[in-house]
Amino acid sequence: MMKAMRGSVAKMIFGVLLVAFLAWIVVELGMQGRMGGTAGAAAVVNGEKVLDLEFQVIYRQELEGPLQSLVASMSAEDERQVRKDVLTRLVNQTLIWQQARKLKIAVSDKEVEASVHSIPAFLNPQTGQFDPYRYQAALSRLGVSPQLFELEQARGMSSARVESFMREAVRVTDLELWLEYLRWHRRMRAVVLSLPLAEAKARQTVTAEEIRTYWDQNRREFEKVERVRIRHIVVAANPAAGPEVAAQAKAKIGQVLEDLRKGVDFADEARRKSDDSGTAARGGDLGWRVQGELIPEYDAVAFKLKTGQVSAVFQTKFGFHVIKCEKHEYAEKPTFEEVKARIRDRILTARAKDQLNAEVMRATWGLKKEKDLRKIAAALGRRVSESGWFEWGKSTPAGLSQKVTEELVKALAGVEVGEITEPVETEEGWVMAQLVDEAHQRAPEAGFLRDRAVIEPVLLARKQKSAYEAWLDALRAKAKITLYLEGGA
Repeated sequence: MMKAMRGSVAKMIFGVLLVAFLAWIVVELGMQGRMGGTAGAAAVVNGEKVLDLEFQVIYRQELEGPLQSLVASMSAEDERQVRKDVLTRLVNQTLIWQQARKLKIAVSDKEVEASVHSIPAFLNPQTGQFDPYRYQAALSRLGVSPQLFELEQARGMSSARVESFMREAVRVTDLELWLEYLRWHRRMRAVVLSLPLAEAKARQTVTAEEIRTYWDQNRREFEKVERVRIRHIVVAANPAAGPEVAAQAKAKIGQVLEDLRKGVDFADEARRKSDDSGTAARGGDLGWRVQGELIPEYDAVAFKLKTGQVSAVFQTKFGFHVIKCEKHEYAEKPTFEEVKARIRDRILTARAKDQLNAEVMRATWGLKKEKDLRKIAAALGRRVSESGWFEWGKSTPAGLSQKVTEELVKALAGVEVGEITEPVETEEGWVMAQLVDEAHQRAPEAGFLRDRAVIEPVLLARKQKSAYEAWLDALRAKAKITLYLEGGA
């Protein structure tokens, strides 16, 4: 149990009762588990157990969560595949957790605690603060002890850290970028499956009562506190240095203000002349601020400025200052009538996304078994469209916007003729495609530098993913892994 949850006698008593209850659940699950292994282990990785309980909880969450829409149509073979996927993920996570500890980059208990305290499900909706009772209640519903949940958090966070370290070591060469540039500028034909958000949204409904309930439970989301985004320039003047030094500093900041009024860029002036080394490199940017975050003299000036306005010179104990207000947002407490249309749209959008996410999950599952996008679409009750020839930046497949096409081209750059892309999420919904044919052509050399900024992050991400997966495969090959589940991992 986390240290923050040991603060009072009442909490301790509740915690003891919860642990006892969860211990009963653990025993029950252990006795009832039909997929378990020796001594409560689903697998043993280099001598470290992957608990059968942990496997069963995650397997159940998969069936009740992401895979819920598939459960009714799953065959025995499909269920074995899910079990295999879950166990593979747990074995991989354990291997990475072991490597993180070996390399001394595993997350600390404090980092885990901070992560748990930031999870929305555990926050009090009124205060926005971590609520230990909500935390305990949520875990009891899952049948998971705090110790096991926090171990999962530690392993997941450490895995992300290791992956980040691995990815940072990967680079792309100019030659690789040029070859990728050529792939982006080829002509392509594809079979396209589109899942438009607007279409799904049009099929949703919401009642007035649901809109009112959402407002009652989430009205704080629509409130804004007054805040300003400001830049500053400071000329330091120590009060103990005497009036002559103060006069020189005041004269210098006076000249700065005069230059600003003549049109000199504030950020450039801050970089050259501000004595605040911490912000000068950022053009004097102090970011967004609410009242009380800065010293009173700053608040007195900053919150009277309008967007784009520059202050007069003012003095604090640190010296003489000039502030520019980049943006001033005023406090807002809208009424229900003012936001009910936004709430309605938010609910409809969320429901449409839920529907599409279920279809995407089924399409992703279909990729495990099918090599023909038409069959995957038919299983969803949808049809594909033939794109005709199209090129990035020059033409788009019928029915797709330029933005969606750009995202599709990024995905198609990573597949060969006959292969199917993973589902791609865009602002307008989801899309996936099977590359049918390609025609390479001479791409304009002059466009390489212009397009590089778009192409490089896509290629880098793909290369990072490939390198990470190769490293993980090598790690598995060297590890001593014993599996106790049907189908293995």
